[in-house]
Amino acid sequence: MKLSHVFGISPEFAARLSSANVRTLQDLADVTDLNDLSARSQVSLELLENWRVAARSKVASVRRRRKAFAVLAAVTAILIATIVVWSYKNGRRDEAVDHYNFGNTLYDESDYEGAIAEYRKALALYPDYAGAHLNLGNALNGKGDYSGAIAEYRKALVLHSEYALSNLCNTLKNKGDYDAALVECRKALALYPDDVFAHDRLCNVLNNKGDYDGAIAECHKALALEPDYLASHYNLGWALKQKGDYDGAIAQYRAIPEYRKALGLTPDDPDNHNYIGLALYGKGDREGAIAEYRKALALKPDYVDAHFNLAYALDEKGDHDGAIAEYRKALALKPDFLMALNNLGSVLKDKGDYEGAITEYRKALALKPDDPEYHKNLGTALGEKGDHEGAIAEYRKVVALKPDDADAHDSLGIALDNKGDHDGAIAEYHEALARKPDSAYIHNNLGVALNRKGDHDAAIAEYRKALALKRDFAMAHNNLCEAMEQKGDYDAAITECHKALTLKPDDPFFHIDLGNVLDDKNDHDGAIAEYRKALARKPESEWAHSNLCSVLDEKGKYDEAIAECRKALALKPDYADAHDNLASALDDEGDRAGAIAEYGRALALKPDYADAYSGLGNVSYEIGDFDAAIAKYKMAVALQPNEGVNHANLGEALDGKGDHSGALAEYRKALTLNTDQAARHFILGRLLADQGDDHGAIAEYRKVLALKPDYADAHYSLAQALLHSGRKQEAAREFQEAKRLWPGLKLPLN
Repeated sequence: MKLSHVFGISPEFAARLSSANVRTLQDLADVTDLNDLSARSQVSLELLENWRVAARSKVASVRRRRKAFAVLAAVTAILIATIVVWSYKNGRRDEAVDHYNFGNTLYDESDYEGAIAEYRKALALYPDYAGAHLNLGNALNGKGDYSGAIAEYRKALVLHSEYALSNLCNTLKNKGDYDAALVECRKALALYPDDVFAHDRLCNVLNNKGDYDGAIAECHKALALEPDYLASHYNLGWALKQKGDYDGAIAQYRAIPEYRKALGLTPDDPDNHNYIGLALYGKGDREGAIAEYRKALALKPDYVDAHFNLAYALDEKGDHDGAIAEYRKALALKPDFLMALNNLGSVLKDKGDYEGAITEYRKALALKPDDPEYHKNLGTALGEKGDHEGAIAEYRKVVALKPDDADAHDSLGIALDNKGDHDGAIAEYHEALARKPDSAYIHNNLGVALNRKGDHDAAIAEYRKALALKRDFAMAHNNLCEAMEQKGDYDAAITECHKALTLKPDDPFFHIDLGNVLDDKNDHDGAIAEYRKALARKPESEWAHSNLCSVLDEKGKYDEAIAECRKALALKPDYADAHDNLASALDDEGDRAGAIAEYGRALALKPDYADAYSGLGNVSYEIGDFDAAIAKYKMAVALQPNEGVNHANLGEALDGKGDHSGALAEYRKALTLNTDQAARHFILGRLLADQGDDHGAIAEYRKVLALKPDYADAHYSLAQALLHSGRKQEAAREFQEAKRLWPGLKLPLN
């Protein structure tokens, strides 16, 4: 009986067995050394064991049918009964073997459902059929039912099919139980030290456990026994790659086509190109990796892993559109591919497509609702979209899933801080630091929340802790610069900003922050230079354009200022700060109607915008409408009660209306709130002037100008105090200086 005709072995495998002089069922049943046959035929031990079990059963049934027997009259009835039972049992075994063989054929075609059904039929007829239990386990493993497969392998082991050990090892590995898999693989090798499959499975398990040296050793043992065993070549390449020996891995993979040729297989293999791509990527050769992934896909267009790997490499290269296209191809082939859904969400988020990103993260969570990483990523996308409530809800889920994870508390703190809940954020950062006290990043984030709350000293302390842990932490230096600026210590702030820029000279935001400090210090030219450096690095920065507009306005370059604000608004029409700065520049140029319109736009976008109310108050004050000015300044004070300048402005308006006691009360509040020394001297000057102490007021204004020589308001107020005390020539000089610094200023007639 030819194997390919009777036994159900495919013609390809039958040809391999024939080359090893195994051409019939009898030949296969008579084999005693399966390792030798495996080496000669290039057929795995697993298949040979299964086929030999079935062949011996088939041959035995044939032999039994050929035996003649004599019938004695005296025992005819007994013999007939015995023969009926014997024939029935062997007939059931023959039928079981037929189902088993058909199951093998279906298994070879990857029809696992059909194979499982046939193996179960075989076992219903012959429950102790070890080969059927073994192959049923293989089919269940192929289908992904690892628990079912393990149960069948254990049944095969009870029936003394020791070859089930290496299969059991493999399935335990697939299930993720690497320690149990190691035990079974070592049992298999203790019984059969030359079992190539067991060495290869052990190599694979060790790879998954991260023991790459052990994996390499086992793969070498497998290849010493069978040099053309492809699985071990692949596993060895993987172990070398994971160990960081990328050149060794690449060499290993590049040798595989020759082994495939020797086996009579097509040399060009999509898996091999994919693995070479992974090794090249690990080595840092992105272009080479991309080329290999494309070769894999040319050979196998529906290769999910190659689409995924190509997408990842394209994203890292900066080709986000290409990456998105490849992730979508992978998901079209495998819609439940969680990593592809997550990564696609991340690329879309990086592109600014927050809705698209949120959709993909939600798909991932629908498949795996309790994955903290997916909740965290969804929270990040929601936060960047501006949905702080949604972000907080997702981060709370992460904390519920991982209550001891410092990073989860840190992320929740960031979301709370962005919403304006600084106290809630500070509480979460403390929770994070209780779990991870040496995190420079969490100390930095705590500093940000404290600074936003107005506790600059505590913020500075946290930034210093962050820098003690990570001296080259550029962001912490920059944040320390901001906190120092807000305290009014401009020189210390400038020092920290320069440290940040030394570490990251091309960061546009660091240049903007340094520009802000220089502007506050009244070094307008220095500020302009920094904003222009930021724009040279990031021309599309609406923030840099808006801030440049503000400082040009302060310099009296109104047309240039207005042009910069309009550039900012062309980039971001809903940028409230740019509308506010544009309004200020228009007001200074004399276009009060335009200024009022822009302040209105700023407030439409940001109804609680204190600076815009203050700006409207300035316009009203300038035209002498003190009641309107007082109303607007009071709105600013209500929104920012701890901002000294708002109280000072309200004091001026009250003073203009003649409410000197009310003005004095506001000046005193401004004086207690303002930490800027120049601003304190200015307010104190106003307070003294209102009390009729011109001499004291003049002294305070001169202190202001010693700190800020280009402060137009201080020159103007000093001129008024000088004029009031009868020093007209000095007053005229100060009025002219104020006019020079503020060309739109209207001087008194006398």
